[in-house]
This record gives sequence, C-alpha cells and structure tokens, in this order.
Amino acid sequence: MESSMVSISALDLFFLSSLVMAAEENRLSREQILPAISSAFQKQFLDARQASCLQEVKDGKTVYEIEFKHNGNTEAAFYTQDGSLLETEKAINTTELPALIANSIKRAHPNAVVKQAEVVSSPDGTVRGCEIDATARGKMIGLALDSSGKILSADSADAYSAPIPLPVEVAT
Repeated sequence: MESSMVSISALDLFFLSSLVMAAEENRLSREQILPAISSAFQKQFLDARQASCLQEVKDGKTVYEIEFKHNGNTEAAFYTQDGSLLETEKAINTTELPALIANSIKRAHPNAVVKQAEVVSSPDGTVRGCEIDATARGKMIGLALDSSGKILSADSADAYSAPIPLPVEVAT
C-alpha cells in the first residue's frame, strides 16, 4: 500500500481549525446576501473581485463579513444588517507594521514571529489598530492591538496539538 504525506504548517492547521470550530459562522451565497449589504458593498468597493460573504454573531449581534480582493490586496468589510459599514481589514506585509505595534509585540512576545498582519480601519478610513497572527515557542498567537500598540486581546493555541480540521470548501 502506498501512502502519501501532505505538509501542512501549524499556522494552516490553526486557521483551518478555527474555521471549522466557528459554529456561529455561515458562508452565504450571493443570493443570500441582504440587498442593503450588497448595495453598500458595491458602492464602496467598485473594483472588488472574488468576494465571499460570512454571516457571524459577534457580541450577540449579527455581522456580515465580506472578504474580497481590491486593488491587489486581500481585504474584508464588516456590515450590519442594514448595510452600515462597521470596519474594514486590509492584509499588509508583516514588514509594514507600524513601529508602535511592532514594538508592543516584541515587548509582550520577544520570540514571536509575525506570520500575518491586517490593518483595521473605521468606516471613515481612520486606522484603529491591527490584528496579528504569530508563532512563539510552539504556540500560535492571535493579537488585536489598537493604533497606540496597546494589546486589546490575545489568543493562543499549542501549534503542535491543533485538531486536524475537516475539509473546508472555499467559495470564490
């Protein structure tokens, strides 16, 4: 019997397992997206490509996250049911982290290696902070920081004992 081995990084396992475990998160088809959200998104992001929508419950409120490509960047926009924009997230190169945020991460987690970074902005475009995914000493670390570098929340998981996720279908 022949066997094959697929190499999946601990970071990939962490993110895929978090997708599988998100019980209050539903991927929506284009037809299921509320008209107010669809209209608001199309007006704001005219050149968006590869959009997909998730419906999730955060702090007891239903929020709609549209993930998309815009001007070559991976972004997400979060809306209420009435189409009001709550915030946006834009993936950035880890070397582009603002100095206050990079320094805060180094102080709190000296051995951390930042794997992914997103800038979080208010509807008016004001940068509110960053969301960071990093590894440090065999642990996955998820950090939310405000624009001054203050750590607002931190999650961690053992990178070597992450549950093996079920296959996840990604809409394009």
